[in-house]
Amino acid sequence: MSDGARIEVAQVVTRFIAGAGGVALRGALELDTAHYHVTVVTGARSALLDQAEAAGMDTVVEPSLVAPIAPRSDATALSRLTTLFRARGFDFDYVLYSNYERQVDDLVAGRIDVAWNSPLAWVRARRAAGAAGLHASAPVMRDTGRTNVNSRSPTRMEKPATAPKMSGKGNCSYTAATRPP
Repeated sequence: MSDGARIEVAQVVTRFIAGAGGVALRGALELDTAHYHVTVVTGARSALLDQAEAAGMDTVVEPSLVAPIAPRSDATALSRLTTLFRARGFDFDYVLYSNYERQVDDLVAGRIDVAWNSPLAWVRARRAAGAAGLHASAPVMRDTGRTNVNSRSPTRMEKPATAPKMSGKGNCSYTAATRPP
């Protein structure tokens, strides 16, 4: 990043334990700390939260994050998370797409910063980025195949450079990002 600022990343997981918590932690650990600063927000203390803190991540325990879905506590959680995100400067918005083609086009054109892609959209993003003189890569990924193997991923959409190779098996969903502001 040219200005030296890091991108703030919030990992919000109701129960930061094995499963979703483990996937979130592994993804956060793969982010380059020179470019990303991670805050983990969860409903209760856990061993994984201790690991996140030991890795230098900020952590927030928000007791209103509970399972299962419960409208009253979910409304409280939304209100508290909104306040937390504003107070900590997490500036974000989201766009919903009816198809991956438009999402990939907007990602490569720089109209959006990150995109959660299907495996086929990931291939399309890499090809479109290459045609535009960029390199599509993924700060995080999750293996959705039968093997449950999670793989290391490259860092972001950038000018072509050497990026870590991905390993693992199964069908993967990737997050691809444009170069940081």
